[in-house]
Amino acid sequence: SAKEALLDLLKNPDDADLQAAFRVQLKKVLEEDDGFAGDLKRRLESAGAQVTYSSTQTGAGNVSVQGVGNVVTVEKKT
Repeated sequence: SAKEALLDLLKNPDDADLQAAFRVQLKKVLEEDDGFAGDLKRRLESAGAQVTYSSTQTGAGNVSVQGVGNVVTVEKKT
């Protein structure tokens, strides 16, 4: 699912729905695979990126992801 979400996003990188779908899939992979998460963090840091992240979930379908210098909030209205 993460690979498919990435391929879709690469075809249309400005699509907010595809960005959100990719974030969700990436988050799942990072939570399930500590080795991959650590490797990705090391690669980003070696490229000069500051890597910090947090995630807060409240309510049905609401996800807030916060990173260095930015805050992304996705809310699913029911």
